Amino acid sequence: MTALISKCPCALPVRGWKVLLLDLEGVERTMWQAVAHVVVLRNGALVDPTEERLGSYVFLPSTRLLPKMPDADLLCGSWTLPSVVGGSQTFKDRMCIRHQRDLVPSPEEVVPRKLQRVLVPRGVVDWAGRRFPGRDIVSLLETMKVARGADYDQVPADSLNTRFHGDVKHIERTSATKEEAQERLDGLLDDLYARA
Repeated sequence: MTALISKCPCALPVRGWKVLLLDLEGVERTMWQAVAHVVVLRNGALVDPTEERLGSYVFLPSTRLLPKMPDADLLCGSWTLPSVVGGSQTFKDRMCIRHQRDLVPSPEEVVPRKLQRVLVPRGVVDWAGRRFPGRDIVSLLETMKVARGADYDQVPADSLNTRFHGDVKHIERTSATKEEAQERLDGLLDDLYARA
């Protein structure tokens, strides 16, 4: 994106939404997802420099997409933005609760987050998925103080080790089988969650 803009001094970034229609089995009402997106206005035409992997979409220009964030910050690649979902109120509510960091019900609720690097020990994601299906794993682990995040472009991954990482390695070394290790890890995580 930045390269395309720098090649042509008259090119301008245009903020908006990549709107995708969602065809969900068993749901008669139209559902949609709007993904924050930036295209380039060059020689009077909108040019999308990204490869589209989500199928066909409609680009909807919008000044409501982070109007206070400078273009340079938006284009630097250090931010992640939630998508907006719409359609049936039940669908919106269910999706926004289940994916609270990634989906919001309106453009005004879009809050950028710095991309984070999180080091999560093996087995922890499995535990979280079994105990708390659909819950945001990163915020759960941060609450439990077993993982921490740091700005992606600021910290090398190995500096994110916590005391918990050492505990996991000890469990792995002293368990006879993978199943025993997972069982002991589950017990430790259950205990940490209860104390959080």
